Amino acid sequence: MESAFTRRFRWAALGWLVLMLSSLTYAQTQFGTIYGRITDKSGAVVTDATVKLTNIEQQTTQETKSGGEGSLHLCERSSGKYKVSAQKKASRQSRK
Repeated sequence: MESAFTRRFRWAALGWLVLMLSSLTYAQTQFGTIYGRITDKSGAVVTDATVKLTNIEQQTTQETKSGGEGSLHLCERSSGKYKVSAQKKASRQSRK
């Protein structure tokens, strides 16, 4: 026969498990973050490039600049399909 302590312990453990699992479902969100690094064809980092992020389904566009290490970090993006493009105009030095 089960003791009262064993029954209470089981109910407490079950309550704790339900509480922990419910906190996991609360943590899910419909937003995400896009991380990346902008490089050229040779693999060299491209700093200060204009990065264009286009949501294909909603046809919305956002522009930003790549960081000092070519880094890209876009927070709070809604789920969906995106197109990412980067461009930096080449500067040419004139020789005299």
